Amino acid sequence: MPEEKPTYTKDQVAQNNGQNGARTWIIIRSVVYDVTDYLDEHPGGAELLGEYAGGDATRGFDDFGHSSDAVKKLKRFEIGTFDKMAKNGNDNKGSSKGVKFSNGHEADDSADAYKKSKKRRKFLRLIIGQCGSG
Repeated sequence: MPEEKPTYTKDQVAQNNGQNGARTWIIIRSVVYDVTDYLDEHPGGAELLGEYAGGDATRGFDDFGHSSDAVKKLKRFEIGTFDKMAKNGNDNKGSSKGVKFSNGHEADDSADAYKKSKKRRKFLRLIIGQCGSG
């Protein structure tokens, strides 16, 4: 039986923004990742991940059209799930849409947003090629 991962609130994730010695956590599709140990290895640089530190990186991750290898690598850093229902000033039951993080990004895990991001990824791949395929 797989180990159950903890669930984190918006506030808990926001505290892990890579500032003042804090770990660097990001959220992608309601999954929380601790990418602190990956910052220096990231092909886009630590600064790129830092833009999303303590917040939702779903849109940024999807926009770059990461390879299947990058998606597999990401799983190594999974530490838990994002609690969309926690009381953090979020009245949107069942959705993280409208949740704003300290980094200014807004969570958006809706089906429409996911479909749009897939179209953006396809477009970006045509222009710049596949990301993280090395």
